[in-house]
Amino acid sequence: MNKVKQILDKNSHLHYFSNGYNRILNSTIEFDKISKVGDKVLDVGGTYEKHNKQQSFELIFKAVKDIDYHCVNRGMLDMRTDVLDYKDESFDIVMSHESIEHFWLMKDAGMVDWSGMINFWKESFRVLKKGGVFLVSTRNRMSPFSIEKLCRGKPSMCSFFQVNKSSHIQEMGPTDFIELVDETQLFTDYKLYSVQCRENNYHHKIAQIEALIERKLSQEELYDTIYFKSKK
Repeated sequence: MNKVKQILDKNSHLHYFSNGYNRILNSTIEFDKISKVGDKVLDVGGTYEKHNKQQSFELIFKAVKDIDYHCVNRGMLDMRTDVLDYKDESFDIVMSHESIEHFWLMKDAGMVDWSGMINFWKESFRVLKKGGVFLVSTRNRMSPFSIEKLCRGKPSMCSFFQVNKSSHIQEMGPTDFIELVDETQLFTDYKLYSVQCRENNYHHKIAQIEALIERKLSQEELYDTIYFKSKK
């Protein structure tokens, strides 16, 4: 992962490359486990701006493996409502890192709507080859890092929620991924697991948190980043 670290260090002046350093690094480690040289890969949310190679995940993932890399982002289409411009079963891997929490839609009166996530889920399944791998990572609102905020009267989420900062509508937890599987009946053969990205995961407060929620935390709830991995 030395090449990946070099890219991150070189672009440390960019907000996400510095703020998301460990999340990006862990995603490349997970990507390395599921990929092989020559794979055709679709990265949903893979760049900040269209054609901006300085902020592109293409540089990062191609530093891990020599792959046929493709990406779509908000500068190209709206993954919540649009259809991917690819034929059925086109990719060996479809992945999305730190993006799914942005796929909520809003109904009248500010009601949160799942249809944006469902569209992303169905389109990812459609363009993934049989036997291909679907990999999603996002911040985990059921981790000790997130739940600890409840003790301070804050919303249960990893990102900041302040008047002078933009934030997520709702971050994901294990049950959200399970509901997406149940609703769509897609990616039913899956694995959920969490990975540590933040240095302070408040593990010293696990006993207090488990007393609060009246049960033991599962592995997919232990750390601040959650991964969903499935074969088609």
